[in-house]
Amino acid sequence: MSDGAIVDDVPLVPGSLLHLGCGRTGLPLRADTATDLVPLGGDPFEGLPALGPSARAAEAAWTGALSR
Repeated sequence: MSDGAIVDDVPLVPGSLLHLGCGRTGLPLRADTATDLVPLGGDPFEGLPALGPSARAAEAAWTGALSR
């Protein structure tokens, strides 16, 4: 695989979109090369506190930027 990612066992190529549905508790992602993904919709930090201090810091920076 090059220039893409695999999201929930679905190969994505640059410029494509994938609808993932609602109610997920996890999302398997894989990329063999440097890849940028942009998730759209939903609460961007739901569940991040379980990931540790760096995720909580990212959430604080994000929500702080939104309130400026």
